[in-house]
Amino acid sequence: MPTSQQIKSALAPAQLAANYFTHPLFIQNDKGVRQLLASGIILRFERAYYLITASHALKQAVSHGHSLEIAGHSSYLNVAGRYVTSEALKGSDHFDIAFIELTSDFIIKNKLAYLCSEQCEQWESLNSVALAFIHGFPISRNRKPNAFNGGGPLRISGFGYAGKLLDKEVLFKQFNKDITMHSCLSYGNNPDKNKPLKPRGLSGGGLWLMPDWDKPNEIWLDSIVIEYHDSKRVVFGTKLSRVLHFIKDKI
Repeated sequence: MPTSQQIKSALAPAQLAANYFTHPLFIQNDKGVRQLLASGIILRFERAYYLITASHALKQAVSHGHSLEIAGHSSYLNVAGRYVTSEALKGSDHFDIAFIELTSDFIIKNKLAYLCSEQCEQWESLNSVALAFIHGFPISRNRKPNAFNGGGPLRISGFGYAGKLLDKEVLFKQFNKDITMHSCLSYGNNPDKNKPLKPRGLSGGGLWLMPDWDKPNEIWLDSIVIEYHDSKRVVFGTKLSRVLHFIKDKI
């Protein structure tokens, strides 16, 4: 059993690695005030680049006629292109994934960090998982993300939370999730006083895996965060293997 200090020491560099690949996404309201909407990850897959986030977040932007923005090196960038969102045949969308294909010129010109699909792996496929954590940009920690600092980097705070991977099938069934499609992580107070923040804004971020305590910078992306359930203090993510199949099916 790892100590609280061991978890804290490993989470700090692991979170920095995840933060590099995770992007805050914004919309402007009707008054022109910019608001943090969600988190997103740019993935390089089969020689193309895709901004991936939670479908419910992107639908929120589109339904109100707002354009989606991503933070560049020193300015906000409009994300143009075809928005592809998952849709449920009936009831709630439990897949809850959206993507937008980005051009290589857009990525290179704006120096946007991206993750290669080879850096994605399901936790069940790894020999061991030392640490599992989610990472994104919670709105509660970023109330006023309206200014770059003197034309420099955006002042915005990422947040990482280490929890336990859960695989009880009854828990998945309770929330209409598929254990082969989703991953589940505990997200509540624990004995190590690892207190979570309100999760709004974390949707579209990643559920990451660190296999080795001695290599905290080496992390793998397991899934995209889509839901939080307060009643059980758990977070669900859609596995990247399924996300990649979704992209291939839609392009």
